[in-house]
Amino acid sequence: MNLILDRLGLQGVVIGLLEFAIIIAFGYLFYLFRKTARQSQSPIHRYLSFGFFFAFLNMLAPTLITFSSAFWLNENNLEILDLLHNILYFSLEFFSLFCFIKAANAAYKNS
Repeated sequence: MNLILDRLGLQGVVIGLLEFAIIIAFGYLFYLFRKTARQSQSPIHRYLSFGFFFAFLNMLAPTLITFSSAFWLNENNLEILDLLHNILYFSLEFFSLFCFIKAANAAYKNS
């Protein structure tokens, strides 16, 4: 534990724990809306579950890339890490927002 605190500092550990809590929350919301979508066959819940799934991946994938970068990262391919983060962030955020907009559109049509 002291090695982690020495490397990351207290602020890094707290931010990492908060990110982990957000990842778990998005995963749980995906699970709840997916279960509800299967029971009710509602397009609103289906789009919401997809939106939370992409939000879950948006938080999880860059974290996993950062953790795995110790095995493949060196000075020559440092820009690849930035490129992967940017591509994943923007594409998954776009898909997440698209699904949330589709859910709002479906809710508007049902009302």
